[in-house]
Amino acid sequence: MVTLQEDKFEELVIKLSKELDYNYDAGNCVIFGINIKDDSYEAEEITTHGDIYEMLDSDDIDLLVEASKYDYLTVGTCGWAAPIDNDEDNDLPPSQHPAKRRVKLLCTSNTNQIGNTISFQDQKEHLNPVVDLGNAKGSLAIAFNAFVESSFKFKV
Repeated sequence: MVTLQEDKFEELVIKLSKELDYNYDAGNCVIFGINIKDDSYEAEEITTHGDIYEMLDSDDIDLLVEASKYDYLTVGTCGWAAPIDNDEDNDLPPSQHPAKRRVKLLCTSNTNQIGNTISFQDQKEHLNPVVDLGNAKGSLAIAFNAFVESSFKFKV
């Protein structure tokens, strides 16, 4: 299994956020397989689905075997984000909040490393994603980690 040095892994996570063919208005979430080639990478779309949790909770052996063929897996999803503050707008879903922003989240992992980026569509050229290396928590992090671990059990 490929494991990059931490600085190289962070570079990869940032590159993926800027270069993967995944739009802020995508109708589906997606899983990409990532293979490392010297100082670059190759990415292939493995599957898409309308619901990220259903996609990651897959017991589809063929999907898990296919995902196991890559050095890293990246899952992408997009939606709305809104600030959390102390006003009446906090009860609104992010998509209805007056200060909503369109976001794209990409999570990349291989069981040894995990990194996430959040990019904002309204940010000039999406040059400065918010990067997290290994600190993500919550239901999506749990679901993605479980999917990666399940698929990588099939590695030959």
